[in-house]
Amino acid sequence: MIDLGFWGLFGIFGIFASILSLFISDNTKWAKWIHAAYSAFIVALVLSFSTYHESVKEKLSELNEIKKIERQAESLSNPRDLSTHGNMVGYSLAVLAFLEKHRDKYPETYARAKEFCNNSKCTGKPEDISHFSDMQDVSSTMRELIRGISTLDGQ
Repeated sequence: MIDLGFWGLFGIFGIFASILSLFISDNTKWAKWIHAAYSAFIVALVLSFSTYHESVKEKLSELNEIKKIERQAESLSNPRDLSTHGNMVGYSLAVLAFLEKHRDKYPETYARAKEFCNNSKCTGKPEDISHFSDMQDVSSTMRELIRGISTLDGQ
């Protein structure tokens, strides 16, 4: 679609108004009122089209932003090597960084993930085998959380 903007639409409707004014006689007593009425109508029409166009552009921009976030989340959810403690901690921190970056879109998810990570001591050093097992749970939980974000479009 051609993006004419306010002034482009105003010009097009102005052309139509000029053509219409050729057919309205200046000698009638209602000619000025008719000119004022259709001019006001044209201005209202242009303003409403312009407002509608801007709202559609805003919604499309928001939709593109969500799609971009979903693509980033999908990239982050792709299989990774989580066989070592360092990889699991790194992955968990990467997910937290992603959620922090987009916390304006997912504030509750970020808060829950951060709390979960803090409660699971996901940034700590491996103390024993149970901590390694806990980190496996944390990293798989984070992966599923990111997979959920990457499929919010319903696919």
